[in-house]
Amino acid sequence: MGSLYTWGRGKSSLLGHGDYKDKKDPTPIANFTRAKMVSMGTNHAAAIVNGAVYLWGDSTYGQLGRGYARQLAPLPIIWKKKIMHVACGQTHTIMCSDEGEVYSMGDNEFGQLGFGNLEGVCVPIQVECPGKPKVIKVAAGNGVSAAVSDRGVMMTWGRGDTGQLGNGQRVPIVSRPSPVSPPQMTSPIIFLDRPSIEWLMVQFGAMHTVALSREGTIYTWGNNSQGQLGLGHHTDSLIPVRVPVGDGDIRMTLVASGNFHSGAVGEDGRVYMWGANAFGQAGTGTLSSEQLPTIVLGPLRDKCAIQLALGCLHSVVLTAEGEIYTFGQGEYYQLGHADKKARLWPSIMLPTMGAVTGIVAGGDASGLLLSAGAPLNGTLGQETKTVKEEATPYNVYIASWNCNGKRPESLADWLGGAQNADVLIVGIQEMVKMAAGSVVRAQAAQSTNPEAVDTLPWVIDIDRFVGPMRYVKVFCKALVGVLLVAYVKDEHRPHVRNIQSALAPCGAMGMIGNKGAVVIRFSLYATQMCFVCSHLAAGPSRERLDKRYQDYKSIIQKIHFGNINSTGTGDNQAESTIFDHENVFWFGDLNYRIPLANDQIRKMVADKDYEPLLRADQLIAEQAAGRVFQGFKEGPIDFAPTYAYDVNTQNYDTGEKHRSPAWCDRVLWRGEDIRLTSYARHELLDSDHRPITASFVVPVRRPEASPYASMRVSMKFPSSPQPIAGSPSSKSAIWSASSSPSRSVLSVSSPVGSPTLTAPSSSSEQSPAGSSSPVFTHRLTFSSPYFNSHRPASPTAGDGDRPASPTTTATTDMPPARPVSSQPPKYTPPSPTLGSAASSFLRAQANARGRTATVADGPGPPSYSSPRSPSSFSSKSSVSASPLSLSTSSLAPPSSTTTANTPTSTSTLPTPTPTGISASSTSPAAASSAPSARFMYGPVVRKNSDEARLQRYA
Repeated sequence: MGSLYTWGRGKSSLLGHGDYKDKKDPTPIANFTRAKMVSMGTNHAAAIVNGAVYLWGDSTYGQLGRGYARQLAPLPIIWKKKIMHVACGQTHTIMCSDEGEVYSMGDNEFGQLGFGNLEGVCVPIQVECPGKPKVIKVAAGNGVSAAVSDRGVMMTWGRGDTGQLGNGQRVPIVSRPSPVSPPQMTSPIIFLDRPSIEWLMVQFGAMHTVALSREGTIYTWGNNSQGQLGLGHHTDSLIPVRVPVGDGDIRMTLVASGNFHSGAVGEDGRVYMWGANAFGQAGTGTLSSEQLPTIVLGPLRDKCAIQLALGCLHSVVLTAEGEIYTFGQGEYYQLGHADKKARLWPSIMLPTMGAVTGIVAGGDASGLLLSAGAPLNGTLGQETKTVKEEATPYNVYIASWNCNGKRPESLADWLGGAQNADVLIVGIQEMVKMAAGSVVRAQAAQSTNPEAVDTLPWVIDIDRFVGPMRYVKVFCKALVGVLLVAYVKDEHRPHVRNIQSALAPCGAMGMIGNKGAVVIRFSLYATQMCFVCSHLAAGPSRERLDKRYQDYKSIIQKIHFGNINSTGTGDNQAESTIFDHENVFWFGDLNYRIPLANDQIRKMVADKDYEPLLRADQLIAEQAAGRVFQGFKEGPIDFAPTYAYDVNTQNYDTGEKHRSPAWCDRVLWRGEDIRLTSYARHELLDSDHRPITASFVVPVRRPEASPYASMRVSMKFPSSPQPIAGSPSSKSAIWSASSSPSRSVLSVSSPVGSPTLTAPSSSSEQSPAGSSSPVFTHRLTFSSPYFNSHRPASPTAGDGDRPASPTTTATTDMPPARPVSSQPPKYTPPSPTLGSAASSFLRAQANARGRTATVADGPGPPSYSSPRSPSSFSSKSSVSASPLSLSTSSLAPPSSTTTANTPTSTSTLPTPTPTGISASSTSPAAASSAPSARFMYGPVVRKNSDEARLQRYA
């Protein structure tokens, strides 16, 4: 377990440094520590850190498990599985969990994913292994996979045209358009013909397989064109054959495989190599291939090898002394010697380290694991600190309707059930008529003025209906006829962060928004959520079914949000995808039909005989085939098809088209521990579709934290006052005094509620030498009411009640991990009795222009530099104008009194005119102009958010 260092070919995407540059020597992956094991494929790699699997590299086939976005630095798969072993093949990935389950993802051209079909997937899907063994090791190669159970049973599946499956036959390559290939190719195969062998591990080459039994015996099978089977000849083998090593008494501890060369390490510490050697990758000092296992001597003659890793055309050896030796091709610096020379003999790459815990090789790259606390070339990243979190059940209510361009008189029957939900998501399809002219006009209007979506009649109707339920709108966006509106209860709004959205048009030429999706993501407390409202291609034909598949895949490929936490930097940071969220909800008019006779469908619907219809349902069939919505779930459907009705009637289509009934409108979800509580349709008759709703209970993590925070600030007091812009959106603490020059402005974020600010507890002058502007340091204390945001445990308590505790004042040197919630502060206009000084200040505000403030997404507490490390505090609140300078320091934990060397963020602040409010200071130096505090409101710009606004007084 330790830090991962990689080197070699950058264009292979294997190095994980966030770029395509070659690395000539071991280079640490930034902020990536405590890796347990690493696997390198041809163009992608994976590592396990505390049970989480991180992947990077090419994702053309979805082999990274998070869509199809290439990622050049490690990012984890967002799920709750604990992974124990992972293997990267050429274009797919396979892994096993601590429960012995096998999961795979990526390309499936040869059935290497083990699903019994040839459909690739871009998220991890479980492989059903015969007998449900507990798998402890996996392997992946060129279109082939394998797994080894805790009882020594080996299973293989995938490509077998050269006998690499070891099942005694050659199975030709099956292309994607062909029918499902034979079962023995696409489902795991157990070696029943050799039950006496208990397997320990297996590795794949380009066209051959090398395995090791628990007795320490090597077996090989498959292609043998370069002698890579080590049998002394070049004849292929279709079944496992024992490899002779020495006199046969030497027990092997591990095996490895490159493209066309193989190797093993014996209990005696010797390295044995055989197979192709055109670049010296066998380490024998020649360029001749070896048909039998040959001891690697030279510098390794007196060394004890403990690990061996093979790339395409090079080899890496780790000794018990911590030395690393490499040999073979060096064209891409994969040997780690800072040059491109090939080595025919093992050449030491690093001096004795004693801290290297593992090595890895794949493609044209190599890597090593360095134990924590033993830096090789620089400082290792710090271990992430965790915060104790508790999961609280929250209710999520999703409502979807294809309204056919209509608006009902009342929304009560459809949205009335959302009264007790914590999160309400409303999705509309065909908000405008789908006539060509209407679509073009709507798209042009939305492109010209995207903010006008808040004034759309549908949005106004929904706002008006849910307003009395104490909902606050956090997001609203439209793509022509697709509308997505998100609300949360007012007490949760301060804890909704990282709000981002994306659009994916899928209409004509892939650019018109008559079909497509609107997507929103946000974090509720410490839990990530993603909502996809989509309208897919219509029509019952096979051609239109394929178009729906293309729409689904296009949405996955097009949807990317802003940068998320990764080890990349700048432009190379990863953009998050739909699958980078713990909880994903996908809903809308998905348009899947029932391919049965119309009369037959109508009769079954009339008899409420839904089971045969659901067996034929296209969505269910496409999911079972692995083509769409892999890993998504849907609740049981016990209601009549929602399409296609005569408008304002309960009759299915009686018009000229005579459309068949179908469950076009659906709600699916992806995430663990999500519980569906209801799935229903509603009887609004204004459209040819019926609206649907789904209610869920979702566990939301809420880190334990105090609702209070304090910070230290340093302020420069200029001699001339400056006005400040303001609006009722962000919070600023305005310091003033009875006389110049002690005036300044400090931006703050309130933890909860409407805050108050006490007078400074201390003040000391810290004027730089030769400076005409004195500098004072004050300690500020904030206090605010504490609200319990959990639902009442008693069922007799009022729905939605949040009992409040008395107002409490507290001071701490640590900002909260996730402060508890309360209702957001309300704007209170300045009192008209403040006098001429306040009036002058407000007039100055009204005349101010071009000044902005930045705060974290949403009102409330300060944001954190990392969701895994909330103790690292970064204040994003500032007001930018000249000439006042403010420095806000990160704070030490409560038990610490040390304030030196704390990072700071500096902003330039304007200075208001005096407000006439004064207070005393404990500092003699500031006694003549002691500052006091008063809260005013200033402008706000939310970064990386569709809520971004610049608000200022006119």
